[in-house]
Amino acid sequence: MLVSERADTSATDLVAALEKPSQPRATNVHCPYVRPQTSSFVLVDGSGRGITPAVPTLSCGQPQPAVAAALDALKFHEIYARPLGRR
Repeated sequence: MLVSERADTSATDLVAALEKPSQPRATNVHCPYVRPQTSSFVLVDGSGRGITPAVPTLSCGQPQPAVAAALDALKFHEIYARPLGRR
């Protein structure tokens, strides 16, 4: 299912989390074998221009938890939803 949602609340915490640098990639680090569930998202400014931001990572390559926490804190409403593979 492809779902498009919009948050009309402030994204200040999300932008701050996205501005943090990624940690240097470590060669001897033990990370949990878990694929993080960070959804795809686009930041849209007041004029309607959007960008897909780079998400800063931990030393093992996983997204920094502050990004997911900031996304979870936003209040979203659904714009549309449709099954994948159909137009």
